[in-house]
Amino acid sequence: MVVVFLVTLFVLFGLGMPVAFAIGLASLAILLVNGLPLVSVAQRMIIGLDNFPILAVPFFLLAGAS
Repeated sequence: MVVVFLVTLFVLFGLGMPVAFAIGLASLAILLVNGLPLVSVAQRMIIGLDNFPILAVPFFLLAGAS
């Protein structure tokens, strides 16, 4: 599984893709290789972001911008 991630990551690096997008797509490739449906991937991303400390940072920045 790690081999698939690294191969995908370095292929995307070789194609000139930015690092953040390459890591995201390589991670998505690992989830799809494991047979995880895309709906579950989206749900896990939302659950990961549904955390008060993570949500506090953008709200703090928005409060300071006004």
